[in-house]
Amino acid sequence: MGLPGFEPGTSGSGGRSEECVRKPFNLRMENRENERIIEDFKNFLIIDRQLGERTVERHLLEIRRFFENSDFDPINATKADVRNYLMRFRGWSTYSYANMLKTLRIFYRDYLGRKEVIDGFKFPNHPFKPKKLPSKRASRILSIPERASS
Repeated sequence: MGLPGFEPGTSGSGGRSEECVRKPFNLRMENRENERIIEDFKNFLIIDRQLGERTVERHLLEIRRFFENSDFDPINATKADVRNYLMRFRGWSTYSYANMLKTLRIFYRDYLGRKEVIDGFKFPNHPFKPKKLPSKRASRILSIPERASS
């Protein structure tokens, strides 16, 4: 029995059965190349952009999702490809959409130097949430100076 991800097939005029007709998904050339690109993008975020570890991980999560769920070549994507991909996020929170758009903007504009692919996409408006001020009593408690111990 063959390994998972391999399909028996025929080759040549003799019709002999051969293993390894197709490589497993994670060993295909385009996926190894994508992983190389993602690793280089990670280094770009850390070194060139000086982003923190959690921010880098967030961008990597989003770009991997983009690579895995695209029905087009992400490196050679057109503006229409990106637009169609972003349509999938319309029902999501404005924060999720904005995070994906931020990642794509950094990836195309800054990393690949292909700003024409991402130009024109607008970030969603976030709902305004006013900050609550502490009550007068809490303000008095917080503003009591510390006594010096003798």
